[in-house]
Amino acid sequence: MEYKRRIFFGEEILTRLEVVRVGNSSLEFGFTAHVAGELAAVGSYVIVHSPDVDKGAQRWPDNWRAAFLGE
Repeated sequence: MEYKRRIFFGEEILTRLEVVRVGNSSLEFGFTAHVAGELAAVGSYVIVHSPDVDKGAQRWPDNWRAAFLGE
């Protein structure tokens, strides 16, 4: 997370989360946080589809990929 301004306790924060990239087994989210209309923070994080603990990363099912891409 990269802060663009200080955020104080009690301030109302509007957060937007969006899918930035869909890989074969990964998914990157990006987010922004605004306070009183001013950009306060930006960031991103990546998750990996690993439904079976013994098999490691696996390709996202096609219907999930379509949902992530808004199709």
